[in-house]
Parts: sequence; structure tokens; C-alpha cells
Amino acid sequence: MIRIITDSAADFETNELEAMGVTAIPLSVIFGEDEYKENVNLTKDEFYNILTKNPNHPTTSQPTPEDFMNIFKEAKDAGDEILGIFISSKLSGTYQGAMLGMQLCEYDNFHLVDSLSATVGERVLVEYAVKLRDEGRTLFQIASVLEEIKENLHIFAALDTLEYLKKGGRISASAAAIGTLANLKPIIHVGKAGVVETCAKAIGTRKAISTIIKQLETKAPNIEFPIYLLYSFDKSNAEMLADALAKKGYVVKTKNISPVGAVIGTHVGPGAFGLVYVAK
Repeated sequence: MIRIITDSAADFETNELEAMGVTAIPLSVIFGEDEYKENVNLTKDEFYNILTKNPNHPTTSQPTPEDFMNIFKEAKDAGDEILGIFISSKLSGTYQGAMLGMQLCEYDNFHLVDSLSATVGERVLVEYAVKLRDEGRTLFQIASVLEEIKENLHIFAALDTLEYLKKGGRISASAAAIGTLANLKPIIHVGKAGVVETCAKAIGTRKAISTIIKQLETKAPNIEFPIYLLYSFDKSNAEMLADALAKKGYVVKTKNISPVGAVIGTHVGPGAFGLVYVAK
């Protein structure tokens, strides 16, 4: 059997993981002296409630190689092959920790995929891996397909507030103040390089939505894969984006509008929304 393992940054709920037969190792979120394990003792809603009230800006922490080794050893002892799909190595040390954990486990029947993505981008790869596994594909076949897909996987997202970029030291307080006064919504992109880049800036939510849709039209979607939307805490902006996409002929199913969890939410804050898809 192929055992699929991901991390909590893929933003699945526990019931979704159980239904797919997928294991997710949790990353940690730390507010001052309080540490939580994502989706273990901290739900998405609980995270955003703490984020907006706690004076301490959170930090995140990846699982240790020993954490990975323990999970991999369970699969090894069961005689399972292992397919790991993890958050971009450019955004977190999780993938490197998994590689070290596999070395400690001393097992050969595995393939670890650096998704070069995060949140719903990871979800796309995991869900497709499950589909291929259930169709009876081999570990090598599934891993090869995922390595191809991730080259054309895109996330375009608008930030609703600059407050959390300021708190995280990504922009200065003055830049945040000016951007807030101007109702500026930075549009960020995660593509095949696996890094977060600002690709555009829009004034107001409606302009941000049209800017995101233009990105989709520039890099046309592969119709073999569904279009996903993401949002952090407040779903309304994502629903507005879904309505605008429908007018352009891109229908997004309700089940493919997914919430962003603590790991990415630490950096983007509440109200962010965006588009995730596989391009041609």
C-alpha cells in the first residue's frame, strides 16, 4: 500500500484526511510562550481569534526530523511505500526535516515531493495523488506526475490588510500606514520557483479581484484540474471572486473554496483571498 503523508500547511480538515486515507504531520504556531500544534489543539477559527487579539505576533515551527522518523517508521513497519508531499522548501524547512527523518528511518521505498507551494496548492497535489493511488498507479508513476504538475501550479492571492506583513517585519510601519490609507491590496504569487513574490498592487477589493482574474487569463488553466479558491477567516472576498469568475465562464464548486490555516495565516492575516489552479 502507498501511504500518503503531508503536513498541516496543506490546510486539510481532520475528516478530509480520514476520508482520503492521508496523514498530516502538524506544524506549530507560537504566540509568546504559548505553543499550539495546527489542527491538533488549534483550529483555523481559533487561530484567527487569537491572532486578532493577542499582542504577540506568532511564529511558526516545523516538525523535527524525529517527528518525521516516527511517522515514517510506522509506515515502514507496516510494509507500506511512502509518498510525502510537503510545503515549499523555499518557505519552510519542513521538506528538509522530512528528508532527514527518512535518512534516520533507513527505508528505501519512498518518494518525497517538495510541492514548491503551500496551503491549497499543496491540497491540489495531495488530492491528485490520492486519485492516482486509488486508480492503482505505482509510487513512481504518482511521484512523476506530481513533479510535472507542480511546474504549472499557481497561487494568486490578494492581502486584505498590510498589518501582518508589518508585524512580521516584511514591510515598514510607514509603508503599511500609506498602503492602508490608499486601500492598497498587494497581489502575491507562488509559482514553480516556490517563493512568494508580489506581482501586482490594486486599490480596493474589486480591483484586486479583476487583477487576479487577469492573471488567470494570462496563464490559462488546464481544464483537467478544478480551479480552487482560498480565503483566510473571512469567506466573503473569496465568494466575490467566485462570482466574478463565473461571469468569465470559470465556475468554482463550493467544495473547492478552502480556508487558509495558521501557518500561512500568520503572514497574510485575515481577509486574504485568492485563486489556485494548474495552468496548461
